[in-house]
This record gives sequence, structure tokens and C-alpha cells, in this order.
Amino acid sequence: MGHDPFMLAFLGAPSAEALAGFGRRVIAGSVLADMYGRGGPRVLYGGGVWVDASRGGLDAAFRDVAAESYESEARTVSFGKEVTA
Repeated sequence: MGHDPFMLAFLGAPSAEALAGFGRRVIAGSVLADMYGRGGPRVLYGGGVWVDASRGGLDAAFRDVAAESYESEARTVSFGKEVTA
């Protein structure tokens, strides 16, 4: 799956890898970091991104950032088939 050059330009990122690095380094490491263990605020959050498998699914880099930086899980699903838990 290719990356949208217009979206990367809009975000000011030279590449998807650079954008992911920014997310890991600045956003997850500072802005959204849970500082409870060091006397700071406790930060808990949840969210979601819905991407249908027929649209190409999630990029491996996105799944890596979700797992490594946000301690979360990212999966591609099919909205055309019944979901089972």
C-alpha cells in the first residue's frame, strides 16, 4: 500500500517513517506519556481507527507504532463479513 504524498506534505513529513518516528518520539513519549510513576499525572486514553480490509488494510508501520508507542493493538477487519469475538 502506498502513502499519500499530499497527506505527507500537508503534515510536513518527508516520509511515513519520519511521521511515525515523530509520533513515537514526541507525541507518545512526551505529550501522552503516563507520568504517574514519576509524580506526574496519570494519563489513560482510548480511541480507534476503522479501516476496512477492502480498502487495503493497515500499514505495518501503523501497527508497529500502535503496539510500541501506545501499548495498543491495531487490526484490519472486514465490514462485509460478520465479526466474531
